[in-house]
Amino acid sequence: MAGPRGQAFPGPTNLAPPQADALPHQVTSACGMRTDDYYWLRDDARQSPRVLDYLARENAYTQAVLAPHAALEEALYEELITRLPPEDASVPVLYRGYWYYTRYEAGSEYPIYARRQGAMNSTEQVLLDGNELAKDQEYFEIGDYAVSPDGNLLAYTLDVVGRRQYVLRIKNLRDGRTLADAVANVEAQIVWAADNSTVLYIEKDPVTLLSVRLRAHRLGTETASDQLVYEELDHSYYLSVDKSRSERFLLVCSSSTDQTEWRYVYADDAQLRCHIVLPREPGHEYDVEHLGEDFIIRTNWNAPNFRIVRTPIAMAADKRTWQDVLAHRDQVFVEDFEISNRHLAVNERSGGLLKLRIRKWHGQADLAGDTVVASDEPSYAMTLVPTPDIDSCVLR
Repeated sequence: MAGPRGQAFPGPTNLAPPQADALPHQVTSACGMRTDDYYWLRDDARQSPRVLDYLARENAYTQAVLAPHAALEEALYEELITRLPPEDASVPVLYRGYWYYTRYEAGSEYPIYARRQGAMNSTEQVLLDGNELAKDQEYFEIGDYAVSPDGNLLAYTLDVVGRRQYVLRIKNLRDGRTLADAVANVEAQIVWAADNSTVLYIEKDPVTLLSVRLRAHRLGTETASDQLVYEELDHSYYLSVDKSRSERFLLVCSSSTDQTEWRYVYADDAQLRCHIVLPREPGHEYDVEHLGEDFIIRTNWNAPNFRIVRTPIAMAADKRTWQDVLAHRDQVFVEDFEISNRHLAVNERSGGLLKLRIRKWHGQADLAGDTVVASDEPSYAMTLVPTPDIDSCVLR
């Protein structure tokens, strides 16, 4: 291995990587035959002596090369941590009578998710303590968490492997007990149905790890019997699941590089039947939210910079029913949006700045009547952070 200007790195020569003794792996794809010379390194169980030995020698070689710079590494690390507050917390968010927030403790690496009922001076209830959960784990990450509609159960996902292979667990928030339910090899995202006993999750393919199936787990049942809600057969698409801000719908998105397709499930539908919003079309990207009897859609159909339209739920696939809420503009790119019963908030980019526009639902004011959140800095970026509760008048 060579360093700057071709200088050879010092280090024991016996730490050089060995030659692979496995045959190259050939894969047929849309582009023809592809040869993967490093396929032999795949070891999902992480138990292959040959692979582990190779990695151990690679690590030893790295340590030998970087040994002269140990003092600099330590100095950089110390400088980085001095720039971080030893104790930190997110801004609390009010949802169904509880203030939810995330905090860090001095000397700890992982977040603590907590809530307080009614007011921030009430007793703290810890939902998840990442530092406790991470004990004895070589790798640890909390993917996502979701509180049941009645506030009594917590669904959360953990990755202790490092390959975004999460395990879904359930915690009883009334007594702190972790339930026996566990679903392995899922995506981080999870949502609750309205019955407080059904959690929807995305199942990953065990080989490719692609997100392929949306399933529903009912508490206390075997995971092998989990209901298949939707399966994405085109593996050039990724699958995700979310809940509308109104919480009336569970929203399922299939997305590829330049196409999206959304489905919706009534959160209180015991059969969890999927309905399509608008079938996928070449080059069409769109996002969906719900308000009243309508869907609010961000779309690039006839709008390269995207626009926002409103349409009755049952007629969303008929573009003739689409009515502009925020028309397409040549010099403004619509990046994201959030709705409440009071307003529409839009993240948009113009003049090289990421801005935040707010429009009240009553009336049909033109753009000049909208409110663009002001900044006292000439150069800035405002990022819209999703906030629960469709009745909220707070924008983050």
